[in-house]
Amino acid sequence: MFNHTDYQGGTPDVFNEINGCNIRLDNQNMVAKAIVITSSINFQILESRAPMTNADNTNVASAIEWLKSQ
Repeated sequence: MFNHTDYQGGTPDVFNEINGCNIRLDNQNMVAKAIVITSSINFQILESRAPMTNADNTNVASAIEWLKSQ
């Protein structure tokens, strides 16, 4: 789980790094990945710059429960 609740935003380079990390992780036999972002604007930016499947803007507790169920 990546907890980004304390971040206010990021530069384009940060979102490119997140996208690169997502691509690397997706090729590692990973069962589940959760990213928690409380800002709906940052979530929309992340979705547009680092596309993910099954993305949902949620909270830490929900993300942990979802990860446990995977």
